[in-house]
Amino acid sequence: MTPACCIQILDIGTQLVNSSVRNTYQRHVIFGWELVAVGHQKVKSPPVVYTKYILSFSTASPLKEDLARWLGDELTPERILRFDLKSLLGRYCLFQPFADARGETFTQSFHPLPNQADCKSLPRPVTPYGFFMAAEPDIDLLLTLPDYIQALIKASPEFIAAQNSSSI
Repeated sequence: MTPACCIQILDIGTQLVNSSVRNTYQRHVIFGWELVAVGHQKVKSPPVVYTKYILSFSTASPLKEDLARWLGDELTPERILRFDLKSLLGRYCLFQPFADARGETFTQSFHPLPNQADCKSLPRPVTPYGFFMAAEPDIDLLLTLPDYIQALIKASPEFIAAQNSSSI
C-alpha cells in the first residue's frame, strides 16, 4: 500500500448507466488521488489515479463503504446530512491498487493511515486541489483533466445546461 492524497473531487453530473436489465441515469462523482512518492520529494508529475462512484449514500453504496473505511468511522444518517465532500480534499489514505481475477481491470482499496502516522511528514501534493461541479463548471480545471473525464463531464445534462445558460 502507498500513501495517497485526495487532490480532486469532481461532480461529473448525471451519467447513463447501462445494465442488462435497463438503462438508468445516475449522478456520479470522481475522486482524484495523487500517489505520494515517499522518499522522492521532487517528483514533477506524480501519478494521479481516479475512482468513479455513483453519488449515493444508500446502505450498500460503494462510496459510503469506502468513505467509512477511509475515515475509520461509520457514516450515520445524521453525519451524512452534515457531510461535505470538500472536507476530503487534502486528506491522506493508504491506497492499494490491485487487479481483478482476470488481471485486466484495476480497482482500488482505501484504508485510513495508521493512527501513529504523521501526515505532516508526507510530501505535499504537487497537483493543485480542485473541486469541480458539472452544473457550475470551472473550465480551467476541466481542461487539466484527462480526456476521458472531460468527455464524461461534457456529456452530462448539467454541463450542457450550464454551457447553454452562459452563452445567452
